[in-house]
Amino acid sequence: MPAAVVVLASMSMPFPCGSRGFAASSSSSSSDSAASSASSVDDFDESTFIDKGKPVFKVLEQTVKPFTKEDIVRDHFAVFEVGSHQFKVTPDDVIFVEKLWDVRVNNVLTFPKVLLYATREETHIGRPYVLGARVRCVVEEQMKNARVWIFKKKRRNNYRRFKGYRHPLTALRVLAIDPPEGASEPV
Repeated sequence: MPAAVVVLASMSMPFPCGSRGFAASSSSSSSDSAASSASSVDDFDESTFIDKGKPVFKVLEQTVKPFTKEDIVRDHFAVFEVGSHQFKVTPDDVIFVEKLWDVRVNNVLTFPKVLLYATREETHIGRPYVLGARVRCVVEEQMKNARVWIFKKKRRNNYRRFKGYRHPLTALRVLAIDPPEGASEPV
């Protein structure tokens, strides 16, 4: 007699879960955050994220300086990849991704797998990625999703099983979207 499986969810996330493994390569950071972040971004090699498809991001600096709402420019957006998921973001958006295991809260990450970059004037579509475009994010929180209840039952056999599961997630806030090579800066 096959077992009937029912999944009860109190809250669902806007994306499916299930990708595996992320890797990070950390870089040394100094107390001069402005100088070190600029040099870290310039030192980043586009070919490092293609090596066997494993590295997805690079840690730029360990702390985040507070910013004001006037610093945020929302005249451009990007679609980028994290693992097997794609996200459309603008600066100051918060997204929830599969747990990134090698990062800590307040780490600044750069994601070079940008599929599309657009402003009000122009659109750059990658084949497969837009060269030079990067999305910089800060890790806000390592958390778990809402509980999902799995209920199994075999009728007429007094067989009932409840099991709960909470999927691990990472909350990322988008700090900036770096334009691709040869693109005009957003107004």
